[in-house]
Order: sequence, then structure tokens, then C-alpha cells
Amino acid sequence: MKKILSLVAGLMLVASLSFADEGKPEGMYLGLGAGMDFPGYNWWSGTPVGLGGKIFGGYSFDRSAAIQLDLDGAIYSYSNGNSTFDLYILPEFKYTFDNPGFQPYLLVGGGLNLSLNSGGGTSTSAGYFAGVAGVGFQFDLGGSTSLFLEGKLHMAFVSVAGASDVADDFPFTAGLKFPL
Repeated sequence: MKKILSLVAGLMLVASLSFADEGKPEGMYLGLGAGMDFPGYNWWSGTPVGLGGKIFGGYSFDRSAAIQLDLDGAIYSYSNGNSTFDLYILPEFKYTFDNPGFQPYLLVGGGLNLSLNSGGGTSTSAGYFAGVAGVGFQFDLGGSTSLFLEGKLHMAFVSVAGASDVADDFPFTAGLKFPL
């Protein structure tokens, strides 16, 4: 975990030095959001839609390019009392199409998925490498604050019955992004 955070910090430093002369930097930002997370391929039969949310921070090099660290989480509660908490720690590259009033954007990245399962008096946890791709829109609210709506594809590279496979889910989130 420390290696991943160190890698993200190093990438932010190198990228900020690389882009320093290319346009006016927009600076650092934070955001948070909430939404729904839809399980996809390789989930247990009967998995319900989860309640999801995210917290993120990033650095905009200009109006188009940014890097950010997302913490995407979801809780799935089953009718038998079992539950799953899924957390994605994702360094991402964000490309925003410059447009007055609202801006569409693309996200891509990779990181770590932590899955915590509990129920029936036991609990298990597992960690997997993960990837993400997403699209969204941000709407200007004044200053550099914006409302965002986004959808993503999370991919956890798991092992099923001893064979490598992918488990995916689809979070849809709305929230606020604001400058620091």
C-alpha cells in the first residue's frame, strides 16, 4: 500500500515538473460523491445493488489533463445477513474536454481492490490488482467548484477455482469537486 501511494506521489511530482511550462496549471482539488454500484461478471448469484461512494483528490495540470487518487467503496447487504465491502484504491489519469459550462471527461487507471466479506460468524478478506475506465460530466457551479456525474467499469483481477479471471462492477456516482 505504501509503495502504491509513493508511486502516485512520485508520478504527481514528475508530471507537475513536466507540464509546468505548458499552460496555466489549475492546481489541486478534492471531491466526494455517492451513488449505486451494480455487480457484474463473477459475483455471487443474487448479489444486490450496492450503496457506493467515493473520495478523491488530484492535481490539474491545465483545463484538460489531471491525475487523481480515487477511493471508491461499495457495501452490498444480502438478505441472509451476509455483507461485502469492496474498496478500490485507484490512481487515475483524467482527460477533460474543455467546454464552457459543462465538461465531459474520461478516466483510466489501475490500482488495488480490497474485498471484505462477513456473515455467518466468519469474515474473509482478499486483495487484487484492479483496473478502471470511466466517463463523466462536470457542471460548473461557480469559481472552480463543479457538480459531477460519472459511470465507471471496475475490474478486479481475481482467481476463481484456481484460474485467473476478472470480476467487474459498475459504479454510478454524483457529487462535488472543489479546489484547494
